Amino acid sequence: MPGPVIYTKEAADSIFVLGASAPELIDSRVSAAAPKIAQGQARALRANRIYNVQKLARLAAALGRQDITPAVITCLTHSIGWGIGSDDVNGGMVDPNGLYRENAWPVVLRKLFARDNRQAVAQNFLGLYSAYGVASLSTSPAPAFSPTLGPFDSYVSTPGGFQYGGYNLYAAGAASITIPSTFAGRFTALDVFYWGSDSGVTTPVRPKVTVDSTVADAGTTTVVSGTLNVMRLTGFTDVAHDITVSHPGGSTNGAYVFAVVPHRGTGVIVNRVGAPGSKAYDIAGAATGTARTRNIKASVLSGYSHMVVIELDTNDVYAQTPIATWKTQIQEAITEAVAGGACVLLASSPPINGGEAFAIPESAYQTAARELSDANDHVAYWPGHLVISDRTQAVADGYYPPAAPTTVHFGTLGHKDYATALHDALPLPYGDYSGGTITAPTITTTALNSMFVGSSFSQALTATGTPPLTYTVTSGALPAGLALSSVGVISGTPTAAGSYTVTIRASNSAGTNSQTFAGTVSASTGFTDDFNRTDSSTTLGTTTDGKTWQTINSSVWGIAGNAAYCPTPASRGYAFVDTGAQNGTLTAVMSVTASFAGVAFRIFDASNLFYVQPNSTTLELRKVAGGVGTLVGSATGLTFANGDTLSVVLSGNSISVSLNGTERITYTDSTFATNKKHGLTAAGTVARFDSASFVAG
Repeated sequence: MPGPVIYTKEAADSIFVLGASAPELIDSRVSAAAPKIAQGQARALRANRIYNVQKLARLAAALGRQDITPAVITCLTHSIGWGIGSDDVNGGMVDPNGLYRENAWPVVLRKLFARDNRQAVAQNFLGLYSAYGVASLSTSPAPAFSPTLGPFDSYVSTPGGFQYGGYNLYAAGAASITIPSTFAGRFTALDVFYWGSDSGVTTPVRPKVTVDSTVADAGTTTVVSGTLNVMRLTGFTDVAHDITVSHPGGSTNGAYVFAVVPHRGTGVIVNRVGAPGSKAYDIAGAATGTARTRNIKASVLSGYSHMVVIELDTNDVYAQTPIATWKTQIQEAITEAVAGGACVLLASSPPINGGEAFAIPESAYQTAARELSDANDHVAYWPGHLVISDRTQAVADGYYPPAAPTTVHFGTLGHKDYATALHDALPLPYGDYSGGTITAPTITTTALNSMFVGSSFSQALTATGTPPLTYTVTSGALPAGLALSSVGVISGTPTAAGSYTVTIRASNSAGTNSQTFAGTVSASTGFTDDFNRTDSSTTLGTTTDGKTWQTINSSVWGIAGNAAYCPTPASRGYAFVDTGAQNGTLTAVMSVTASFAGVAFRIFDASNLFYVQPNSTTLELRKVAGGVGTLVGSATGLTFANGDTLSVVLSGNSISVSLNGTERITYTDSTFATNKKHGLTAAGTVARFDSASFVAG
């Protein structure tokens, strides 16, 4: 079936004239400069064509629903989109008097959409890292900075040494970040980004959010799943507010955050995610594994954005990044954005003074962007450089700061025309819901999925009705360890077996609907894990069948090459699953066999348990009671090799230990016989576990 026909504003309305802008939305200096704009408009007309504009259907659909829920455009950019030069001075990274936040082209684009919707302008994306200059951090205790928790983690600027990222708010449960109303501005809705356990961070919780002096969301002390999670809070009065994001308290787990987005609840959000000096490389940087994935997700705001505008070519021209390398780096962002439901617009930057004289000229990067658009679904290309095609005339027209005519950075007028040309080239909405009927919700989920103690759980409720819908618990309670988000996702890890009854309500402006759910949390029985997942040096994550790995004795476990290992064993590391069964068979296949690494079982804590390990040519069964270790069984004269299988059969007071299917040790002991936690152990970093399982019986 053919897709929708995509129309643009330019085709429908001709070029938008900046001089007619409402003064409260567009800087009055632009209106005063109207006599100079005629030639600029002619140039802007050449930039009104988007190649493969039909690939922006996801944006067009989102714009069609903006009267109900915001359409989100995220601009991934460098110093030009950051706004350097927009003060008509080209004064450097520090934002003089907030002018970059007012005049940068993504901000002008935001203002144009606000004017379209007759809305006041909200700030939208506000990075929490101090280099963004809008947030203040608590000092005693202070949030713990991590470059891999936010966008552009690898970027460190030469002047000032800024590095971008995010924060862990644990710090004794009291760390906080505050954005004062002078920076947060007016808003009626607020989105808060935080990382879940699937992102690779360790035991994350949902942060607490306070607006002015009122707690808008108390957060959770239970571990939250998901990758890049968004907490949407609505219903604020239409004034400027203070925002404080803090740890919820009552837990030693971390709350990992990097940005908030104040907005109007409808209309178009335009996020300016930038780092002066950045290149395509800095989207992911040198990070690997889940950290690399977090960097990219934070840059494109994966799953949140409807369109990602990538304007990252200027610094690569100066750096002479090979075209193939640049395309590979941009492709990573494209892949993540499209997988998250967005379309992508590759936008060329204003021309460099002498940009065609480089060995790899700037036009080569423009051609490469066009090729990426042709090669990918949901990716278009906009030749934004055509807004300024004649630099000599553009300088005379006032498009660049008077004191820096050779700079690549636009002045105020350049930012305005660049944003206006882009605004007019973008597709018009289709499937517009303006003036349509808003229907009340009906929850269509009739039962919750099976739940097991110690196994992570996540289920999104479904409902009919006009979005956005807000979900709340009105009676009863979810099982301990689970929480309901405002968008209808139940997630967490059940901590106790037993029955539950809970009533959940979905609501929108047209009405409400409730559904009661009843069920049982079952005791977890066994686990199986092949460790075939993304490398991580900080967590084992969850087993193949969805159980949660836990660690004790200050050890850190991870994944490397589809095998489990212990990069930080402390004196001895233990990783285990609460299996819900005291009797059964524990098995581990060791792809790299090493002394002092094996299986642990009937674990009460690090001071009370059993474990089995190779030690030179001896297989040992050891008991730890009250912190004192004792050798209680052994088999000598053995040869160990990579690929060995260790297994332990537990039956009441009986313990049987086998190596590669041959029983080697038997032992009888009633100590710890009722404990149900079983797993792995290592006293060094060499051993690798290819798989592990526990079958109850």
